[in-house]
Amino acid sequence: MWKSIVGAWLNVRPGLIKSDPTNSDKVLRHPIFGNPSILNSRGFPLGVGGVSEGNAFAQSGCSRVKDIWNIATKDWKGLTDLGMSHHPSNRLSRETIMSSIPWRPDEHEGHFRVGNWITNPTPRRGSPLDWVYLVLEPADATASVLEFQKITPGGRIQAMTNQTIKISTVKHRTVKVLSQERPGATLKVAKEPPAQGKAPLLYWIFDAGFILDLPWDPRK
Repeated sequence: MWKSIVGAWLNVRPGLIKSDPTNSDKVLRHPIFGNPSILNSRGFPLGVGGVSEGNAFAQSGCSRVKDIWNIATKDWKGLTDLGMSHHPSNRLSRETIMSSIPWRPDEHEGHFRVGNWITNPTPRRGSPLDWVYLVLEPADATASVLEFQKITPGGRIQAMTNQTIKISTVKHRTVKVLSQERPGATLKVAKEPPAQGKAPLLYWIFDAGFILDLPWDPRK
């Protein structure tokens, strides 16, 4: 029954006008499967192109983007968070699904909060993660921030000054930064500015995956 319904939908959809979501709520409401805006590498909507990606996800009640997005960490949920096993097929399905979704909900958030780390996806100098900013006082389209520069290829960053600067936050997005008191110490999500009179913390960008040049593997 559903195969015939989906087939009819696929015949109708070429005449429909698609529009990208304009805010995070609309992104989160998007269905994952059978959605003409979310296509796999073969150009088919997930789950209806003769490929079985996402069967376990659908059975776990993951039918919309909101079901696989962690609002607290502003990142895609892992298999453990979804209550699923780490079977290779589940890992592959997760990668396929999340790489097929053309938007990130946090890219559509209009306002940043104190303690957010942000970057400009299209900077005038360097790559997007060469310069990141810790939000101290957000406003509608600007924020008072501390400026940090990446100083190692593996993602270590360092404050350029203790003075705050004011920047436009238009088109900026959030990134995740971890901190530790010393090499080998516990990694924590960084939300506070460097404390005056104390030994400076070590800061690491966690946006693109696991940190590369630590002396141990944080995944363990």
